[in-house]
Amino acid sequence: MLILASKRIKTMSSPDDIFVDGDCARTQVKVDKFTFTWTVENFSVWFNGMSDSSKCLTSPTFSSDGDNKLKWHLTLKIVNEQNLGLYLNFSPLSEASTVKAKFKLSIVNAKYEEENVFDSPKVCYFHAKQMTWGYHDFISADILLKEGTRLLPNDELTIVCEIGEVNIVNISDDSKKMKSKTKSKLIEDELSKDLGNLFVKEKCSDVTLAVGAHELKAHRLILSARSDVFAAMFEHEMDESKLNRVVITDIDPEVVKEMLNFMYTGKAPNLNKMAQGLLAAADKYALEGLKVMCEEALSVNLATENAAEILILADLQSAAQLKDQTMAFIKTHITEVMGTQGWKDMIKPFPGLIAEVLQAFSQ
Repeated sequence: MLILASKRIKTMSSPDDIFVDGDCARTQVKVDKFTFTWTVENFSVWFNGMSDSSKCLTSPTFSSDGDNKLKWHLTLKIVNEQNLGLYLNFSPLSEASTVKAKFKLSIVNAKYEEENVFDSPKVCYFHAKQMTWGYHDFISADILLKEGTRLLPNDELTIVCEIGEVNIVNISDDSKKMKSKTKSKLIEDELSKDLGNLFVKEKCSDVTLAVGAHELKAHRLILSARSDVFAAMFEHEMDESKLNRVVITDIDPEVVKEMLNFMYTGKAPNLNKMAQGLLAAADKYALEGLKVMCEEALSVNLATENAAEILILADLQSAAQLKDQTMAFIKTHITEVMGTQGWKDMIKPFPGLIAEVLQAFSQ
């Protein structure tokens, strides 16, 4: 059984309650079931051989949970020499002091079918003053003995006890959380799209990035917010601040355009094609998010043919994660990598890197 809870409001214009979007939770009535089977061998010896009318049998103690915190035992008792009473007892040895549970008691016949089923009609509360629940008239002694072939095969009485422990659990509504997350994602996407349009359409631009023969319009505020390097240019009396113009000579125009797209939208659609150039641009302008994306893209595409080239790039751009991954790749494929042109081209200009690789390989 589940009970849903949500914020509700009333409006003056409508007499009916309406649900509004807000916190939402569920209260679950949880029933954990456990089954215990108790077999009494030589039942007739016990029943006929003891003259005491108050005689009873007690089952071994059993636990209904994996942590052995809830302990129980069954009691079988002759009542008024006419009936067998059967009772479920909550043990004082339990770690818990109280428990709420439904229970079902039955006999297993010779065909391994349940019969004479007694199912508690309500949830029973077991506590210090009421440790036992059961039935004085579970089965008539005469019926049990007359139907011995069916109910007492091999003179064995087999009783099944099923316990359903009842707990109340409050849980948050994950579907509601997911809906909230989806809305947040839609808002983020809309913001990214709007800022992207601001860049593409050059609305209200106030700074120019001159990249070779190309000029890209941008906004000082956004560049400053996204990059500490750009912020330093515009906050101090530098040429870039005075002229509202940033000259870039060491990065390809298309790479700069992709970098700006990332700064406005948080996305780089052409990342895989421009990962090496974007890594250099991200390092230069302190764009850590873009740098991480580039390192991941390059590490995924590591191969023997490009391993030496990527190692040099990672070292030059202080891309520690990419460098470690590339070193590990080269160590695993050292023979193949050493046979590539990239490795041969690396030997003279980067002797330090060669030494690092060889040292790693020796370890």
